[in-house]
Amino acid sequence: MLTILDTSRQKKTGNIPQTYRSGEGDDMFGTCPSTCPLKCESAKGSDKIDLDYAHALVNAVPKRGQAFTYTHFHWNKWRDIGFNLPNKTTMNYSASSLADVLKAMKEGIPTVWQEVKPKFKKLNNIKFIPCPAEIDSLKNITCATCGNGEPLCARANRNFVIVFKKKIWKKTPCYGANGYTKFTWGRTGKQSQDRNDGKKLLDWVRTLPYGSILRHHVAGDIGEYNV
Repeated sequence: MLTILDTSRQKKTGNIPQTYRSGEGDDMFGTCPSTCPLKCESAKGSDKIDLDYAHALVNAVPKRGQAFTYTHFHWNKWRDIGFNLPNKTTMNYSASSLADVLKAMKEGIPTVWQEVKPKFKKLNNIKFIPCPAEIDSLKNITCATCGNGEPLCARANRNFVIVFKKKIWKKTPCYGANGYTKFTWGRTGKQSQDRNDGKKLLDWVRTLPYGSILRHHVAGDIGEYNV
């Protein structure tokens, strides 16, 4: 199930279009991999990629614009679908450990990581750069303004890892199940939908203004959920 938003009120993302994706009903984690370390223990998640949706996602880029997203699925499951090519959606691999980071970067995969206390550093000639929107000294930086209109996370060919601050939540580790994000994500699976996720996504993207910066999946992933 897919929620589409023409604009965002989120402080971090800024005023850009974005989506949320979930399973049906209360199954928020239905599109997330079953191996995701951030989902709640009771959530099953998905064991395979939704190929129909993934192929649509690759091409879900606004005209003359940019699109990016993140996944906890291993890159071997999606790297050959067509992501990270010119004029295609940039897929960032969300690494679960430093070892994952180094392996993904060695394979040329755009990679992000979460640390409790992010700091500038360099390892194996790979730079670790904190998300600009999370640096207190940088005011008014959002996804909409990051990189002077070319967000770091939308850059497929890069030699640096983007590091996000890792918050410690009391119940579910996933940020999407906490704070304001959980309300939109929680409603996603309960809405009515007359098209599959891929068609709904592509139909909507065609209506977005030229040059838009689109963030896919503020919460959710590319897994196939049970219907």
